[in-house]
Amino acid sequence: MNGRTLLVKVDTVRHFTGLSADAIYERADGDSLFGGYVWVWNVAADPAADQRDLRFWAREVVAPETVKDWTLDRVIKSLLPPKRSQYPAGEIYTTLLSISRQSLMRLRGELNGQLAVGSSFFPREGLETFLRKRWLGSSVQSREVAA
Repeated sequence: MNGRTLLVKVDTVRHFTGLSADAIYERADGDSLFGGYVWVWNVAADPAADQRDLRFWAREVVAPETVKDWTLDRVIKSLLPPKRSQYPAGEIYTTLLSISRQSLMRLRGELNGQLAVGSSFFPREGLETFLRKRWLGSSVQSREVAA
C-alpha cells in the first residue's frame, strides 16, 4: 500500500488483510462479529443507489488499534490538513479518494470543485463537507439519535 494513499478500495483491503470482499462489506456495515471498520466512505456518484463505491481509511486497515478512539473531526484533519485551503484534482482522484477522473467529474458539484485553466481545484471546505456527508458512520449516528 502506498504510504501517501489515504482512502483505498475494497480490493486493496482484501489483498492487505486476506479477508473476502463479503467479510469486508460486513465489517464496513458493522455486522461482523470480529469488529467493524469505522472509517469508511461511500464515494458513489449517487450515494442513494443500491451499488455503493466504498473507500476505507488505509491507516485503519493497516493499524486499527492506533485510530480506534479517533473522532470524525480528527480523521478529517488527518486526511485534509487544516493549513491547506485547496487541493488539485489529481491529488483528489489518485491520493485522497482513489477514484477515476470521470468519477471526480461527476462529483465536482458536490465537492464544490472549481475549473481552472489546465486543471481543477477543490476547496478544503467542499472536501470536508463531502467526507462528513459520505461517511458511513454518519448514518449509524443518525439511527442511534433517532432510537
